Amino acid sequence: MSTNTSAETRRMLKVCDICGYCNGLCPVFDAARRRPDLDAGDLAQLANLCHGCGSCLFACQYAPPHPFAINIPRALAAERQRSWQRFGWPTRLSRAFERRAMLVWLVMLGCIAGVVAGAGIGAGPSALLTAQHGSGAFYRIIPLEAMLLLGALPLGWSLLAIGIGLGRFWRATSGSAGSVGRQALGQALHEILLLSHLAGGGAGCAEHDGRLSQRRRWLHQLLLAGLALCLAATAVAAGYEHLLGRQAPYPLLSPPVLLGTAGGIAMLAAVLGLGWLRRQIDPRLADAQTSHADAAVLSLLLSVTATGLALLAWRQTAAMGLLLAVHLGCVLALFLLLPYSKLVHGGYRALALVRDATERRPADRGPHRGTRMKQKTVLLLGGTTEAYDLADRLASRDDIRLVNSLAGRTSNPRLPAGETRIGGFGGIDGLIGYLQTEGIAAVIDATHPFAATMGRHAAAACECLNLPLLRLERPGWSPTADDHWIVVDDWDQAVAQLNRLGRRRVLLALGRQDLAPFAAVDGIWFLIRAVTRPEPMPTFADHELLLQRGPFDLAHERALLEGRQIDAIVCKNSGGEATSAKLDAARLLGIPVIMRRRPERPALETVTQPGEAVDWLQRRLHLRGAGRRR
Repeated sequence: MSTNTSAETRRMLKVCDICGYCNGLCPVFDAARRRPDLDAGDLAQLANLCHGCGSCLFACQYAPPHPFAINIPRALAAERQRSWQRFGWPTRLSRAFERRAMLVWLVMLGCIAGVVAGAGIGAGPSALLTAQHGSGAFYRIIPLEAMLLLGALPLGWSLLAIGIGLGRFWRATSGSAGSVGRQALGQALHEILLLSHLAGGGAGCAEHDGRLSQRRRWLHQLLLAGLALCLAATAVAAGYEHLLGRQAPYPLLSPPVLLGTAGGIAMLAAVLGLGWLRRQIDPRLADAQTSHADAAVLSLLLSVTATGLALLAWRQTAAMGLLLAVHLGCVLALFLLLPYSKLVHGGYRALALVRDATERRPADRGPHRGTRMKQKTVLLLGGTTEAYDLADRLASRDDIRLVNSLAGRTSNPRLPAGETRIGGFGGIDGLIGYLQTEGIAAVIDATHPFAATMGRHAAAACECLNLPLLRLERPGWSPTADDHWIVVDDWDQAVAQLNRLGRRRVLLALGRQDLAPFAAVDGIWFLIRAVTRPEPMPTFADHELLLQRGPFDLAHERALLEGRQIDAIVCKNSGGEATSAKLDAARLLGIPVIMRRRPERPALETVTQPGEAVDWLQRRLHLRGAGRRR
């Protein structure tokens, strides 16, 4: 494994852990948070958990050309390739295919040549070019026993090699997970069958220029359906052969032929579609090695399906013998290459999903085993004082599983009671996917009054899923007759009012994301108060950065304003008592306040007290009055 490349992958994942914006797009980012060491086994788990949808790359503010150069899909694609080579068995044979996709084509051509030569020797060259008719026609070219050996021996070897490789992978990626429970296994099976993580958080996989589409997911599902039909055709044909004594080839309208034809057409359409999509993929999503591996395995599948359909179409002609030998050669190559090509990724990805489902559901294990099914899962969008109070009230109840969500805008935030996730969801589609995956029964939006985007996303997602949604919002501040407030709707208006007033020493009591419009103002000294240092910090001509965390009392605020000779305050109408003392001090000192009005939010049922939110939950989810304490 390339140590330098893995170190670069770790660096990217650490940045993603801090940012958290893409956590709702797929399970990789939450899984990375649960595996902070990011050792070799962790990287293998995350790489195979990643479905390469590419959504995170186009949602990322730190993607190239940003200096951070975050490209998780490409990094994990390379880690994925290395994990197959690392765990593959025999190791030397597995590594022989490292960076050598050409070997896939060479093995396929060698198998075709070998089977054609064997059939020519066994049946005679003329038999390969002579029409064969009636029952057992195929066996006049290649005997049944030879066909069985061509299938059983390489397939048996490959299944053994795959099993050993998957066992190595499972042991190496154990992490902190316990035994696999039925619920986790069912969740993983659901995700495997639906290929839900190819949905890219809901909108689909990224194609050229970041456009999102479900086509890659649908084509994979079509490929799996075609494979299932072909396996069914093989099973029915085996029954015809060994139970009914009827030998191939079978009539066109017989079940084996109908099933095989439908499966072959489905696989052919899927392979051609995936090949076309591969040409449309943004080059930033995969390196040359991954692209060559994709092309090789698609060529292998195309050869199997195309020769199978050609054999069906021309089985009554003189080309039947040669087509049969070519088709069986392609099948032989497919069986031999199963453990040593990208075809093996399905097994690794399935185990990664099982592992992830086990780690995501710790409530299925331990002393409270079995209580999870009785609980209603509530998502609390928090970060405010009211949200922390509500979390304290809900986390100890045995009828509620509480999941807090913090935006992750501050480093080392105080964690509320209950489970906590940090970071964004990846937009409305990402939030919808998260609500569905976690089985959320109700959502309470207790975010900051100015977190308007999150409020709109929550309203849209809950409306889409018909989930109950409540807004818990503290009342805003209101001016008294003695206040001198100037109310504005945005920061450009605030800057204009400062220039109009002619003030020279201004307290900015804003969030760190709201400072940039004031950095360009000349002739004003700014006192910038923040909880943590803004990163990046805008360049102010004249300022002081004061790091403080509320609550503040009147004496503190009056001393601050007088000591710094503040003659104007710019703030937003956050409401609450923790930071209201500055307004009382401004009133006493006659200092004007430029107050930003709260943004409009969707019309929702709204309460102002945490206790009212508890009552709402009990009504909407039909919970017991007080809930038993854990």
